[in-house]
Amino acid sequence: MNSRTKCSGTVYISVLCVALIVGIMASAAMSIVRVERRVEAAHSDHQQAQILARSGVEFGVNWINRHAAWRNAILPDVAQTQNAWNDGTISWDASDTDGDFDDDLQDVITVTGVGRLDEATLAEQVLLMPTGAPISCLEAAACVATNVHAGNASIVNGTGLLTANGEIDGSNATFDIDVETASEVEDGNFTQTVTEDASPRELPNEHVFTYYQSTGTWIPIASIPLDGSTREIRGQLFSPARNPYGRTNPEGIYVVDCLGETLIVEQSRIVGTLVLLNPGAGSGITSSALLEPVAANRPVLMVDGDFTLSTSTGNVETLSEATSGINLNPADTPYNGDDDSDIADVLPSKLVGLVYIGGTTTFTGYTTVDGCLVTGALYVNNSVRLRLNYDDQCFRNPPPGFAAGDPMEVIPGTWQRVAN
Repeated sequence: MNSRTKCSGTVYISVLCVALIVGIMASAAMSIVRVERRVEAAHSDHQQAQILARSGVEFGVNWINRHAAWRNAILPDVAQTQNAWNDGTISWDASDTDGDFDDDLQDVITVTGVGRLDEATLAEQVLLMPTGAPISCLEAAACVATNVHAGNASIVNGTGLLTANGEIDGSNATFDIDVETASEVEDGNFTQTVTEDASPRELPNEHVFTYYQSTGTWIPIASIPLDGSTREIRGQLFSPARNPYGRTNPEGIYVVDCLGETLIVEQSRIVGTLVLLNPGAGSGITSSALLEPVAANRPVLMVDGDFTLSTSTGNVETLSEATSGINLNPADTPYNGDDDSDIADVLPSKLVGLVYIGGTTTFTGYTTVDGCLVTGALYVNNSVRLRLNYDDQCFRNPPPGFAAGDPMEVIPGTWQRVAN
């Protein structure tokens, strides 16, 4: 074999190898394209199924609010109306925690929508809260789920009604306010109208915190300074424009899970809603503080547990900027329309608006509540003056968690994707 023949054979083999490589590459490229197309199609199906799922939720919410008798027309956790939609299907169901829509008109309702397209199935979910009639506890200056006890020489006065679903034990206290109890009154000096054996008042259920936990800004308990073994919010200003421990909240709702630690608030101003969960023993407002709502019908303080209250320092109910060491009415958070940049102002010290304390409220010093107090039990220590001045803003326009019945509204921040 001559050199020309050998060279031609080598070239031929090289060409075959190149052709084979090109063919393999082309085949691989085609396979990649097919895979990409399948992925794109699956991704498109996934996106469409998500849209269908959200449409299912919206359909369910709309259906509930268009049917006055919806609580008896559907069963909990039973899929409704599986409709065709853009080559896919949508369905929805509603549920509550105890499987009975009609037993408690304060219950939060969960609506789940399911979207299906080919092999893609997705589910989305949202919570609805009742926004109907105000619950009856909001008709009183103070409404107590169980008993009221006032210590020796204490005074409870003001405007409106003090009502309890249990007993009212006055000891040697003076009650210069209308009193109502579903049981009876004992001892004490009652100077105004006394009504016994009244119908019990309706109080919030376990869902009362849901809206505020969903829409509020959470503050880690570890970010609040320690004073010994106690977390202390002292000399601080909270508002929609101010949060000394992190990002602000447009509604002024700030949520702290105390994780069983003791938390004290003093020498501070709060314009908004302070929500305290799992407070440890001894937690409370222990000296001068001014709490005001962002809107007239919103809570200023919500506590999931026991809490002590005293808005006075030496029985004087004022809040001094000089003592707090902070300007409490800057330009972004004025007080009664007034703002400045000094620390020379003296503000009133009191709670304005709706206060909800799920456990026992113990008043340890002179305290004023201008609005409505709702609590599990009420104790007024010896020689303490508690002033209750009723404001019906919350009764006329109940805040989230304090209404019962229809219509139902979506709780902001509760949209989520869930496993189907």
